[in-house]
Amino acid sequence: MKLLIFLIGLAIGAFLQHRRTERAAEREALASVENLQSQPWYTPDRSPNARATFRA
Repeated sequence: MKLLIFLIGLAIGAFLQHRRTERAAEREALASVENLQSQPWYTPDRSPNARATFRA
């Protein structure tokens, strides 16, 4: 019984840690995009086929 409770607690802790790191990664990605856009040399490509350029 104690083992079952321990394993459930472990699973909940792992899930919460995963969510925390996921949110931190999202914040970091957003900050890097905002940092890029604040650079004076950043000029986004607004052509209609801009996405097609990066397709494999």
